[in-house]
Amino acid sequence: MDVIQAMARAKQSCDGGNMGSCYYLALRSENGYESGHDRLPKDYARAAALYEQICNNGLLPVACFNLGAMYESGRGVPKDVPRAEGPITAHLSPTHDGMQASAALTPVQRLLALS
Repeated sequence: MDVIQAMARAKQSCDGGNMGSCYYLALRSENGYESGHDRLPKDYARAAALYEQICNNGLLPVACFNLGAMYESGRGVPKDVPRAEGPITAHLSPTHDGMQASAALTPVQRLLALS
């Protein structure tokens, strides 16, 4: 199966509510794909919309991180560092030590400091 066929099947599965398939689509949309005759251009806006859908579902917190990173960098969405913090921290406990990190750090830097 080539990547174009995989994308079509993943879209059908995502439309049916499979968040794993939605995440696959989001990653492919964000990163694009090129191999041989198959080419899928990057589509940051689509990736951001899919990450938001997945994040709102609550099953894959990594999608929230990816969405926050897109807001922080302005890829596919208007750059909005304060708004980036919402998706990034959506699934962290408010009492987690990382939430007390320096306000000088960006949301992505704060989250990365937790590891």
